[in-house]
Amino acid sequence: ERPASVVKELIDNALDAKASRIEIDFTQGGIELIEIEDNGHGIEKDDLPQAFMRHATSKITSEADLYNIYTMGFRGEALPSIASVARVEVFTCTPEHTGMYACYEGGTLKAMEAASCPPGTRIRVRDLFFNTPARRKFLKSPVSEGNHIHDLVSRYALAWPEVSFTLKSNRKIYFKTPGNGSIRDAAISVFGADFVKNLLDISYRGDLFQAEGMISPPEITRQNRRSQLLFVNKRPVRSSLLYKAIDTAYQGLLLSREYPVVILNLSVPGEMVDVNVHPQKWEVKFADEKQVFSLIKELVADCLSKH
Repeated sequence: ERPASVVKELIDNALDAKASRIEIDFTQGGIELIEIEDNGHGIEKDDLPQAFMRHATSKITSEADLYNIYTMGFRGEALPSIASVARVEVFTCTPEHTGMYACYEGGTLKAMEAASCPPGTRIRVRDLFFNTPARRKFLKSPVSEGNHIHDLVSRYALAWPEVSFTLKSNRKIYFKTPGNGSIRDAAISVFGADFVKNLLDISYRGDLFQAEGMISPPEITRQNRRSQLLFVNKRPVRSSLLYKAIDTAYQGLLLSREYPVVILNLSVPGEMVDVNVHPQKWEVKFADEKQVFSLIKELVADCLSKH
Protein backbone atom coordinates (compact mmCIF):
# COMPACT_ATOMS: atom_id res chain seq x y z
CA GLU A 1 0.00 0.00 0.00
CA ARG A 2 2.63 2.53 1.07
CA PRO A 3 6.22 2.70 2.41
CA ALA A 4 5.02 1.91 5.95
CA SER A 5 3.61 -1.42 4.66
CA VAL A 6 7.10 -2.36 3.44
CA VAL A 7 8.61 -1.39 6.81
CA LYS A 8 6.01 -3.50 8.64
CA GLU A 9 6.71 -6.66 6.64
CA LEU A 10 10.49 -6.31 6.95
CA ILE A 11 10.29 -5.72 10.72
CA ASP A 12 8.08 -8.83 11.00
CA ASN A 13 10.77 -10.86 9.22
CA ALA A 14 13.52 -9.45 11.46
CA LEU A 15 11.54 -10.37 14.58
CA ASP A 16 10.90 -13.89 13.26
CA ALA A 17 14.67 -14.16 12.73
CA LYS A 18 15.07 -13.61 16.51
CA ALA A 19 16.77 -10.22 16.11
CA SER A 20 17.58 -8.30 19.30
CA ARG A 21 18.52 -5.14 17.40
CA ILE A 22 16.63 -3.61 14.44
CA GLU A 23 17.62 -0.36 12.71
CA ILE A 24 15.21 1.39 10.34
CA ASP A 25 16.47 4.17 8.06
CA PHE A 26 14.46 5.93 5.35
CA THR A 27 14.67 8.85 2.91
CA GLN A 28 11.85 10.92 1.40
CA GLY A 29 9.18 9.25 3.54
CA GLY A 30 10.42 5.84 2.41
CA ILE A 31 9.51 6.48 -1.23
CA GLU A 32 13.13 6.93 -2.27
CA LEU A 33 14.83 4.54 0.19
CA ILE A 34 14.01 2.18 3.06
CA GLU A 35 16.84 0.31 4.75
CA ILE A 36 16.31 -2.18 7.56
CA GLU A 37 19.16 -3.97 9.29
CA ASP A 38 18.90 -6.66 11.96
CA ASN A 39 21.20 -9.01 13.86
CA GLY A 40 18.94 -12.06 13.47
CA HIS A 41 19.91 -15.50 12.21
CA GLY A 42 20.02 -14.43 8.53
CA ILE A 43 18.91 -16.35 5.42
CA GLU A 44 20.64 -19.53 4.31
CA LYS A 45 22.39 -19.39 0.93
CA ASP A 46 20.04 -21.99 -0.61
CA ASP A 47 16.95 -20.31 0.86
CA LEU A 48 17.66 -16.86 -0.54
CA PRO A 49 16.12 -17.42 -4.02
CA GLN A 50 13.13 -19.20 -2.44
CA ALA A 51 12.53 -16.31 -0.05
CA PHE A 52 11.52 -14.21 -3.07
CA MET A 53 9.16 -16.84 -4.51
CA ARG A 54 5.45 -16.20 -3.93
CA HIS A 55 3.85 -18.19 -1.09
CA ALA A 56 7.18 -19.82 -0.18
CA THR A 57 7.62 -19.66 3.59
CA SER A 58 9.76 -21.39 6.20
CA LYS A 59 7.42 -20.34 9.01
CA ILE A 60 4.71 -22.97 8.65
CA THR A 61 5.22 -26.59 7.64
CA SER A 62 1.63 -27.86 7.47
CA GLU A 63 -1.92 -26.58 7.13
CA ALA A 64 -2.51 -27.29 10.84
CA ASP A 65 0.10 -24.64 11.72
CA LEU A 66 -2.32 -21.94 10.50
CA TYR A 67 -4.44 -22.57 13.61
CA ASN A 68 -1.59 -21.99 16.04
CA ILE A 69 0.52 -19.10 14.73
CA TYR A 70 3.31 -17.56 16.79
CA THR A 71 5.42 -16.02 14.02
CA MET A 72 4.72 -12.49 12.76
CA GLY A 73 4.73 -13.53 9.09
CA PHE A 74 3.51 -16.81 7.65
CA ARG A 75 2.07 -16.30 4.15
CA GLY A 76 5.26 -15.97 2.12
CA GLU A 77 4.00 -12.91 0.24
CA ALA A 78 5.96 -9.96 1.63
CA LEU A 79 9.37 -10.23 -0.05
CA PRO A 80 8.06 -11.14 -3.55
CA SER A 81 5.45 -8.35 -3.33
CA ILE A 82 8.08 -5.76 -2.33
CA ALA A 83 10.53 -6.99 -4.99
CA SER A 84 7.86 -6.74 -7.70
CA VAL A 85 7.33 -2.98 -7.19
CA ALA A 86 10.80 -1.77 -6.14
CA ARG A 87 14.54 -2.22 -6.50
CA VAL A 88 15.63 -4.48 -3.65
CA GLU A 89 19.12 -5.32 -2.40
CA VAL A 90 19.70 -7.96 0.29
CA PHE A 91 22.87 -8.56 2.32
CA THR A 92 22.48 -11.57 4.61
CA CYS A 93 24.75 -13.81 6.62
CA THR A 94 24.04 -16.77 8.89
CA PRO A 95 26.38 -17.44 11.84
CA GLU A 96 29.67 -19.04 10.82
CA HIS A 97 28.88 -18.87 7.10
CA THR A 98 29.83 -16.61 4.19
CA GLY A 99 27.45 -13.74 3.54
CA MET A 100 25.29 -13.47 0.41
CA TYR A 101 24.17 -10.53 -1.73
CA ALA A 102 21.10 -10.53 -3.99
CA CYS A 103 19.57 -7.80 -6.14
CA TYR A 104 16.00 -7.79 -7.48
CA GLU A 105 14.43 -5.23 -9.78
CA GLY A 106 10.71 -5.32 -10.56
CA GLY A 107 10.57 -8.93 -9.37
CA THR A 108 13.49 -10.08 -11.56
CA LEU A 109 16.71 -11.42 -10.05
CA LYS A 110 19.58 -9.28 -11.36
CA ALA A 111 22.49 -10.60 -9.31
CA MET A 112 23.35 -13.09 -6.57
CA GLU A 113 26.83 -13.60 -5.21
CA ALA A 114 28.93 -14.13 -2.09
CA ALA A 115 29.50 -10.98 -0.05
CA SER A 116 31.21 -9.89 3.13
CA CYS A 117 28.68 -8.74 5.73
CA PRO A 118 28.02 -9.17 9.48
CA PRO A 119 25.64 -11.86 10.78
CA GLY A 120 22.02 -10.85 10.23
CA THR A 121 20.20 -9.26 7.30
CA ARG A 122 20.21 -5.82 5.71
CA ILE A 123 17.53 -5.08 3.12
CA ARG A 124 17.56 -1.92 1.02
CA VAL A 125 14.36 -1.00 -0.86
CA ARG A 126 14.74 1.81 -3.42
CA ASP A 127 12.33 3.63 -5.77
CA LEU A 128 9.09 2.16 -4.44
CA PHE A 129 6.46 1.78 -7.20
CA PHE A 130 9.01 2.84 -9.87
CA ASN A 131 7.33 0.43 -12.32
CA THR A 132 3.72 1.22 -11.29
CA PRO A 133 3.47 5.02 -11.65
CA ALA A 134 -0.31 4.97 -11.05
CA ARG A 135 0.28 3.60 -7.55
CA ARG A 136 2.94 6.22 -6.89
CA LYS A 137 0.44 9.03 -7.58
CA PHE A 138 -1.71 7.86 -4.65
CA LEU A 139 1.09 8.32 -2.11
CA LYS A 140 0.89 11.31 0.20
CA SER A 141 3.73 13.79 0.75
CA PRO A 142 7.09 12.46 2.02
CA VAL A 143 6.38 14.08 5.41
CA SER A 144 3.01 12.31 5.69
CA GLU A 145 4.46 8.94 4.60
CA GLY A 146 7.33 9.41 7.06
CA ASN A 147 4.80 9.99 9.85
CA HIS A 148 3.14 6.66 9.02
CA ILE A 149 6.52 4.92 9.34
CA HIS A 150 7.22 6.69 12.66
CA ASP A 151 3.80 5.66 14.02
CA LEU A 152 4.30 2.05 12.94
CA VAL A 153 7.83 1.63 14.33
CA SER A 154 6.70 3.26 17.61
CA ARG A 155 4.06 0.53 17.99
CA TYR A 156 6.56 -2.25 17.36
CA ALA A 157 9.05 -0.72 19.82
CA LEU A 158 6.39 -0.90 22.55
CA ALA A 159 5.14 -4.36 21.56
CA TRP A 160 8.71 -5.74 21.68
CA PRO A 161 10.49 -3.87 24.52
CA GLU A 162 13.15 -6.62 24.66
CA VAL A 163 14.30 -5.62 21.15
CA SER A 164 16.29 -2.43 20.59
CA PHE A 165 14.69 -0.38 17.80
CA THR A 166 16.44 2.57 16.15
CA LEU A 167 14.49 4.82 13.78
CA LYS A 168 16.36 7.40 11.72
CA SER A 169 15.94 9.47 8.58
CA ASN A 170 18.36 11.77 6.77
CA ARG A 171 20.99 11.17 9.48
CA LYS A 172 18.59 12.27 12.22
CA ILE A 173 17.78 9.68 14.92
CA TYR A 174 14.13 9.93 16.00
CA PHE A 175 14.46 7.41 18.81
CA LYS A 176 16.42 4.41 20.03
CA THR A 177 14.90 2.04 22.58
CA PRO A 178 17.16 0.28 25.12
CA GLY A 179 15.82 -3.23 24.42
CA ASN A 180 15.89 -4.10 28.15
CA GLY A 181 12.36 -5.59 28.27
CA SER A 182 10.73 -2.62 30.06
CA ILE A 183 7.62 -1.20 28.32
CA ARG A 184 8.01 1.99 30.39
CA ASP A 185 11.62 2.52 29.27
CA ALA A 186 10.66 1.87 25.63
CA ALA A 187 7.80 4.38 25.92
CA ILE A 188 10.15 7.00 27.42
CA SER A 189 12.51 6.57 24.44
CA VAL A 190 9.65 6.92 21.94
CA PHE A 191 7.34 9.50 23.54
CA GLY A 192 9.48 11.21 26.18
CA ALA A 193 9.48 11.10 29.98
CA ASP A 194 6.68 13.70 30.36
CA PHE A 195 4.24 11.52 28.39
CA VAL A 196 4.96 8.43 30.50
CA LYS A 197 5.55 9.72 34.06
CA ASN A 198 1.88 9.76 35.16
CA LEU A 199 0.81 6.49 33.52
CA LEU A 200 -0.22 3.57 35.76
CA ASP A 201 1.44 0.17 35.36
CA ILE A 202 -0.89 -2.73 34.66
CA SER A 203 0.04 -6.42 34.87
CA TYR A 204 -1.78 -9.76 34.95
CA ARG A 205 -0.56 -13.38 34.91
CA GLY A 206 -3.18 -16.11 34.54
CA ASP A 207 -3.28 -19.72 33.37
CA LEU A 208 -4.38 -18.81 29.83
CA PHE A 209 -3.94 -15.07 29.49
CA GLN A 210 -1.24 -12.57 30.37
CA ALA A 211 -1.41 -8.80 30.06
CA GLU A 212 1.12 -6.06 30.60
CA GLY A 213 1.28 -2.36 29.88
CA MET A 214 0.29 1.10 31.10
CA ILE A 215 -2.92 3.13 31.26
CA SER A 216 -3.61 6.78 32.08
CA PRO A 217 -5.51 7.97 35.15
CA PRO A 218 -8.89 9.58 34.29
CA GLU A 219 -7.45 13.11 34.45
CA ILE A 220 -5.14 12.41 31.48
CA THR A 221 -7.07 12.03 28.22
CA ARG A 222 -6.80 12.49 24.46
CA GLN A 223 -9.28 13.58 21.79
CA ASN A 224 -8.99 10.33 19.79
CA ARG A 225 -7.79 6.73 20.04
CA ARG A 226 -4.35 7.34 18.52
CA SER A 227 -2.76 6.94 21.96
CA GLN A 228 -4.44 3.57 22.51
CA LEU A 229 -1.79 1.09 21.40
CA LEU A 230 -3.00 -2.50 21.59
CA PHE A 231 -1.00 -5.66 20.94
CA VAL A 232 -2.07 -9.31 20.87
CA ASN A 233 0.84 -11.74 21.19
CA LYS A 234 3.12 -8.76 20.43
CA ARG A 235 1.29 -8.05 17.17
CA PRO A 236 -0.02 -4.44 16.78
CA VAL A 237 -3.80 -4.67 16.27
CA ARG A 238 -6.96 -2.62 16.10
CA SER A 239 -9.75 -4.37 18.00
CA SER A 240 -13.24 -2.98 18.55
CA LEU A 241 -13.71 -5.62 21.30
CA LEU A 242 -10.68 -4.38 23.27
CA TYR A 243 -11.62 -0.72 22.68
CA LYS A 244 -15.12 -1.44 24.06
CA ALA A 245 -13.69 -3.22 27.12
CA ILE A 246 -11.46 -0.21 27.87
CA ASP A 247 -14.35 2.26 27.36
CA THR A 248 -16.55 0.22 29.72
CA ALA A 249 -13.84 0.20 32.42
CA TYR A 250 -13.55 4.02 32.24
CA GLN A 251 -17.34 4.55 32.13
CA GLY A 252 -18.43 7.40 34.38
CA LEU A 253 -14.87 8.67 34.80
CA LEU A 254 -14.53 10.54 31.49
CA LEU A 255 -16.52 13.11 29.54
CA SER A 256 -17.92 12.03 26.19
CA ARG A 257 -15.36 12.01 23.35
CA GLU A 258 -12.46 11.74 25.77
CA TYR A 259 -10.13 8.77 25.43
CA PRO A 260 -7.55 7.43 27.90
CA VAL A 261 -3.95 6.60 26.99
CA VAL A 262 -3.53 2.82 26.84
CA ILE A 263 -0.47 0.72 26.00
CA LEU A 264 -1.47 -2.92 26.44
CA ASN A 265 0.06 -6.21 25.32
CA LEU A 266 -2.26 -9.21 25.67
CA SER A 267 -0.80 -12.72 25.42
CA VAL A 268 -3.25 -15.41 24.30
CA PRO A 269 -2.70 -19.11 23.44
CA GLY A 270 -2.18 -19.41 19.67
CA GLU A 271 -5.19 -21.67 19.18
CA MET A 272 -7.50 -19.11 20.85
CA VAL A 273 -6.81 -16.25 18.42
CA ASP A 274 -7.06 -16.00 14.62
CA VAL A 275 -4.66 -13.53 12.98
CA ASN A 276 -5.62 -14.59 9.46
CA VAL A 277 -8.72 -12.39 9.08
CA HIS A 278 -7.10 -9.25 7.62
CA PRO A 279 -4.65 -8.94 4.69
CA GLN A 280 -2.19 -6.94 6.79
CA LYS A 281 -2.98 -8.82 10.03
CA TRP A 282 -4.22 -5.62 11.74
CA GLU A 283 -7.36 -7.36 13.03
CA VAL A 284 -7.68 -10.49 15.15
CA LYS A 285 -10.57 -12.72 16.15
CA PHE A 286 -10.77 -14.34 19.58
CA ALA A 287 -12.26 -17.80 20.14
CA ASP A 288 -13.83 -16.64 23.44
CA GLU A 289 -14.66 -12.95 23.07
CA LYS A 290 -16.66 -12.74 26.33
CA GLN A 291 -13.73 -14.02 28.38
CA VAL A 292 -11.29 -11.58 26.77
CA PHE A 293 -13.73 -8.66 27.18
CA SER A 294 -14.30 -9.41 30.88
CA LEU A 295 -10.60 -9.86 31.57
CA ILE A 296 -9.57 -6.52 30.05
CA LYS A 297 -12.51 -4.61 31.56
CA GLU A 298 -11.86 -5.96 35.06
CA LEU A 299 -8.10 -5.53 34.80
CA VAL A 300 -8.38 -1.85 33.79
CA ALA A 301 -11.20 -1.12 36.27
CA ASP A 302 -9.20 -2.74 39.11
CA CYS A 303 -6.13 -0.65 38.29
CA LEU A 304 -8.23 2.54 38.24
CA SER A 305 -9.96 1.76 41.54
CA LYS A 306 -6.58 1.24 43.26
CA HIS A 307 -5.43 4.60 41.85
